[in-house]
Amino acid sequence: MYRRKMSKDLEIARMKKLAKEQELRDLEKAKQIEAKPLNEILA
Repeated sequence: MYRRKMSKDLEIARMKKLAKEQELRDLEKAKQIEAKPLNEILA
């Protein structure tokens, strides 16, 4: 029982970490998209 709970907790932690990394990637993409028009406006 303890081992099963541990593996489940590890799986949840892994999912959270993946979700966080995905969020960071999405944020960086959004920043790059926002930065482009700004450079074009200034050009």
